[in-house]
Amino acid sequence: MLILDSLSQSMGWSAKALSGGILVENIIDKEGSLNVDGDTVFMNVNVSLVNGNKCFANDTISLIVDHYDGAPVYNVLAKNMSLGDSCKALVPSDMAYGVRGVPGSVPPGAMLLVEVRQLAF
Repeated sequence: MLILDSLSQSMGWSAKALSGGILVENIIDKEGSLNVDGDTVFMNVNVSLVNGNKCFANDTISLIVDHYDGAPVYNVLAKNMSLGDSCKALVPSDMAYGVRGVPGSVPPGAMLLVEVRQLAF
């Protein structure tokens, strides 16, 4: 994922690589217990294209870790976060909304910038 590496460096991130080629920069790291398989997690999510165009903002999603059927990025981030954590992630298309995208919001094949804050259970 050379493109995402270059993009994260140009944004001044010291990004950590997660599964699926996701690059993450912690904003707030409470260093609590990480979420585990079966935990119910609520996240506030802001999604934009890497050019800055907003796709959706201030959406709240709930998921059960490792049992979420939506974009894979949310499971990956949930497993690497704890209550109160916030992060930004550069996400390749196949870990986001893929070749289908989200009609009217996310174009097919789009790389995304996802900002997430884990909320209380």
